[in-house]
Amino acid sequence: MKSVTDNYSEEINEDGEIKVKIVSAPNAEKRLIKGSLASASVVAGLAFNKFVSGTPLYRQEQG
Repeated sequence: MKSVTDNYSEEINEDGEIKVKIVSAPNAEKRLIKGSLASASVVAGLAFNKFVSGTPLYRQEQG
């Protein structure tokens, strides 16, 4: 298991809105699908359970 540390930057504009953004995340895994939360290891685990172990997706969801 990896430990991921993100660095955040917070700015307040003239309207009083707080804007938070990630400045750097050097240890973050690259995502298999851009914009998704699924990493390559999550998708590999789902595929293994579905096609090798024969576990239906609804049973994987029940965890």
